[in-house]
Amino acid sequence: MDADTVNRELCIARRAIGCCRRQGWTDGEQSAADSAVAPLTGNSGGPPYDPSTVFQNGAVTEKAGDAEKERVFRECVAEVARLIGVDVDRPGRARSLAGAVRRPLLERSHPPEELFAPLMAAAVHDPDPSFCRWFVEPALYCFGRRRVLEALVEYLRTGTDLERAGATRAWYWAHMPLRTDRSPACTPDGTRDPAMDISQDAKDAWLEVSMQVLAEATDVRIRNRVLNTLPNSPEAYPPRLQDLFERFLSAARTAPDDNTRRWARAVDRARS
Repeated sequence: MDADTVNRELCIARRAIGCCRRQGWTDGEQSAADSAVAPLTGNSGGPPYDPSTVFQNGAVTEKAGDAEKERVFRECVAEVARLIGVDVDRPGRARSLAGAVRRPLLERSHPPEELFAPLMAAAVHDPDPSFCRWFVEPALYCFGRRRVLEALVEYLRTGTDLERAGATRAWYWAHMPLRTDRSPACTPDGTRDPAMDISQDAKDAWLEVSMQVLAEATDVRIRNRVLNTLPNSPEAYPPRLQDLFERFLSAARTAPDDNTRRWARAVDRARS
């Protein structure tokens, strides 16, 4: 079964789960199936990323209605389409426009610098955890893994709950392997700067900001989504984060929600 078929099947399953929740047939908690810093220093290929510069129409929260989320997502995709010369006035929903820009994005080897922020905004505001890959993937090829991860860390640190949720969805795809035959931006002759994909600092920053967000967040949906990105192996956390990790683990053992306590038990089992 090819990747597109798998994505379609997953999308159907998620819609079915959503329908059950809207009907009150489930408890509304996010299941494992649903989840499939200050600017960092270093040569990331561009200026520090500021997601607040993308839209000036006000924040959209995690509790926003579907129509409002669709509107914001379409604005994100329309800006991407405008920058690459795709007709933004085509009829249909935002997903249709997203499908129209997917192939042109992958076919670009040297996109304009101003494309990066709208591309990341579209990835974060895409409500589908599978199809947000359509924006994450070309960003990886054209701008590098390090810069993409840095942007997602910044969304997690300063974003609204809706943007934080979107960042966790995009974070999964931001670790996908790059293939030389997938995009002209990933060339087999070695012209791609290896520094574009050096990303350990950004990965460590994600761990740090995630624990900080979890210590402050009150929305159980955001807590679950962020928690699902945290490894339960203590060795995954660098030495500079060990003190923060131990404090977070201690608090997680007596957290009011089951998912956080379950994560803490998994860490303790990994140590034993």
